[in-house]
Amino acid sequence: MTLPNDIARCHGQTLNNEKAGKPLPPCLTCKRRLQIALDPPTANRVVYTSPPEFDNGNCPIKISK
Repeated sequence: MTLPNDIARCHGQTLNNEKAGKPLPPCLTCKRRLQIALDPPTANRVVYTSPPEFDNGNCPIKISK
């Protein structure tokens, strides 16, 4: 599965929001974090989102493999 360029990418949540920290386990297999844009960004089609607030350890916007 590949993500279209109009789906926001996410850098993943880290423990205590550390910028250089290792992503939390739910983020390790999330397509939003792993897949880079297929084409150069045009017309703001590829955007990044901040990691959302997790609900009971689950990410509400996670895209599984």
